[in-house]
Amino acid sequence: MLSTLKQQDIHPQTVIDVGANVGQFAVASAKLFPEVSVHSFEPLPDCVAQLRKNIKRLDNVKIYPFALGDSEGQVEFHVNQYSHSSSILPLAESHRLAFPNAIDTKTISVKISTLDDVFNSIELKSPVLLK
Repeated sequence: MLSTLKQQDIHPQTVIDVGANVGQFAVASAKLFPEVSVHSFEPLPDCVAQLRKNIKRLDNVKIYPFALGDSEGQVEFHVNQYSHSSSILPLAESHRLAFPNAIDTKTISVKISTLDDVFNSIELKSPVLLK
């Protein structure tokens, strides 16, 4: 997707990476668009630790180690053995059928905030790409 944007001469100045996992999208964004400012949100502690390692040489990526939602506080988060499927929402039956390797392993409490609160005093340069 990022390569297609670049081919179309679309160059985001800000990327908001919600559900950053270990930084696949953040790293690709930062490398394809060196002028971009990347804001990566990831609540899983193990993923955040790997994300920090993966972006340590990238000065244009900032990590927010919490979930996003419609309020601030704490929320129960379903940790999945396939980390990409971890979510505030429990796995639906359709998800289980489509991805049989997606199995919830535990539930943890994580911090949650809102985009409005996070970016209240941060200028987001346009164009902004939200993933």
